[in-house]
Amino acid sequence: MTVTTNIPAWPLSDEQKQIVELCRDFATKEIRPEAVRWTRPTP
Repeated sequence: MTVTTNIPAWPLSDEQKQIVELCRDFATKEIRPEAVRWTRPTP
């Protein structure tokens, strides 16, 4: 069985697409750098 991601079950409105993009930007800029900082040992 093939699993596909990033394909919505129904078409998203333009407003919903903008919200998804904002969430992705937030994750990239705020969440991921913190996760990397906490998983690397401090020198």
